[in-house]
Amino acid sequence: MSKKCINPDCEASKKGYKYDNSENICPLCGGDLVEVFDEETKTVEETVIPGKVKARVVVTSMGGFFDYILGEGTTNIGREDPSSGWFPQIAINSDKSVSRRHCRIVKEGEEYFIEDQESKHGTRLNGEEIKGQGRKDLKDQDKISLGDETEIIFYMSSEGSD
Repeated sequence: MSKKCINPDCEASKKGYKYDNSENICPLCGGDLVEVFDEETKTVEETVIPGKVKARVVVTSMGGFFDYILGEGTTNIGREDPSSGWFPQIAINSDKSVSRRHCRIVKEGEEYFIEDQESKHGTRLNGEEIKGQGRKDLKDQDKISLGDETEIIFYMSSEGSD
């Protein structure tokens, strides 16, 4: 696995610049760096070992994607705002149509829910707008759309796969 800049105009990405794994921001253009899978990997789903995590999301935004394992409680999703100290667990800084406090995924017991946080451009669950509708149940392989360029697929391991 390696990293690439999500800015399509970035000269570093065009020239194959090798980023350090500890870098999260491109030193040349300031764009977000995302992990990309090696050529032989066919899909994101093939890279995760079943039964090792309860739930995760795969976030695709502006040509890059990353995998995030969901923990207990609330996982905030949106753009970072360093001036106010807002750093969501899932930061999507490349898509400017994603609000700072866009939505959140909440785990209660063994169930997961998604809730829009009054985002400007709304949150869609499997194509249906959920803004202003409170919490919605999440099921394995649900598709969450944020803003103009961001999609999130929710994955949950089945019972007994541990």
